[in-house]
Amino acid sequence: MKILVLFDIDGTILKFNRKLGKEVFIDFLEKYLTLNVPDSSIPDFSGMTDLKILQEILENLKIPFGIIAKDIENFWADLNIHFSEFCIEKNFEVLPGIRKLIEKLNELESVTLALLTGNCKSNAYSKLNAVRLNNYFNFGSFGCEFADRNLLPNLAIQRANNNSTEIQFSEKNTIILGDSPRDIECAKYNNIPVICTATGNFSIEQLNEFKPNYTFENFSNYQKVISTIVNHFKVNYE
Repeated sequence: MKILVLFDIDGTILKFNRKLGKEVFIDFLEKYLTLNVPDSSIPDFSGMTDLKILQEILENLKIPFGIIAKDIENFWADLNIHFSEFCIEKNFEVLPGIRKLIEKLNELESVTLALLTGNCKSNAYSKLNAVRLNNYFNFGSFGCEFADRNLLPNLAIQRANNNSTEIQFSEKNTIILGDSPRDIECAKYNNIPVICTATGNFSIEQLNEFKPNYTFENFSNYQKVISTIVNHFKVNYE
């Protein structure tokens, strides 16, 4: 059996200075809209897609989304130009065990790696490039494609099948790795198992309230995480 492993980025693979991340997004939006964006208009970013964040901020500011929607591709491109200035390694923390986990999963013939992230595509790869992990993820689904995170897994699965010689991926052999209740909700909505790590903004106790399939304090014991994945699907990887 082939297994599709979908990785969230922020809080799962790495941490970008949380305060700086919001500041960069808001600073760009203020310049783009030529107005002030108060803190009261900013939602909690955890687990949200960039498109949903943008929609909520504009709604809170009573600005029609159509103002940006008509030129949304240029908006993401300009955002990435602004964001890329901050994508240097010192601004990121690669989370415990992640390098080895990704490296070892990538070595398994039964595993295909992909992204499922709330980041817009260009920002996602800018972050991964800054910590030299971008080459492990050739495709995925991104937060600029749907506002609703729950719609992203099917898109990632479609792309996995498009990258394969035959259709072989579905919710039955896909697993999500994330760090927030929204990752769990997304997985459950799509009948996909989920492994959560408490390396984001939620403790393991908070995550367990949402009943993920598996939880870890972190992925430092990467071998146990790999065993959890392959045992869930009853795949022999020795």
